[in-house]
Amino acid sequence: MEGSNIHPFYHGRSDFQIKRIKEFFGECPYPNHDQLLKLNKEIGLPQKIVRFWFQNHAAQVKMRQARTDDEKLRAMKEVLRAEKEMTKMLRAEKEMCKMLRAEKEMLIAKYDMLRAEKEMLIAEYDRLQAKLEKLKRAACGGSPLEEETGV
Repeated sequence: MEGSNIHPFYHGRSDFQIKRIKEFFGECPYPNHDQLLKLNKEIGLPQKIVRFWFQNHAAQVKMRQARTDDEKLRAMKEVLRAEKEMTKMLRAEKEMCKMLRAEKEMLIAKYDMLRAEKEMLIAEYDRLQAKLEKLKRAACGGSPLEEETGV
């Protein structure tokens, strides 16, 4: 098999032809019939080949752009997903803070109640301790009335 038979439909283009077609595509991606005829004469290729080249190249550019757009959309989707997750976590954290704040207020109220009860118990203890001291003195020979009145 000869080298020319490997790709029977492939027709090599010169560097000048490829460069000029690409330049023209950059200037005018969708040329009209007259523009294609002018380009055909300039580069020496049949109109059909140039037209197909433009169609194929436009399709390739469109596909590349679609891939780029898809990548951007995927990235944006990931950002939105992360933001949604963060919002969800912040809501849960906010609810937790509300619950903890309510629990703190309840514990403060309970602490105040226990402190008041402690003060009351200390006063009761002091009163009972004084009464016990009086009873001890009375048992040892003095009368409890004398100590109360100071006689």
